[in-house]
Amino acid sequence: MGVLPKMFLLLILWSIPPDNVNPCRGVKRFKEQKREHYNTAEEHHRLGQTFADARSAVREAINAFQLLLILAAAFERTSA
Repeated sequence: MGVLPKMFLLLILWSIPPDNVNPCRGVKRFKEQKREHYNTAEEHHRLGQTFADARSAVREAINAFQLLLILAAAFERTSA
């Protein structure tokens, strides 16, 4: 499932958007190729630095994104 449709579906379930409208509904999806990418040490360092730099401006968003990364890593370990 695409990321945006899933996000809007969850928002609707949580009663967050007005009028329960999913703007992704009816949009034709592209075929996606399964891919795997593991961050290099340099990418990991740059991502951490970006989080540190942005934390003061968008603290909640950074915390949510870090939690998402942790959960994704945990899921990968359990499904392997």
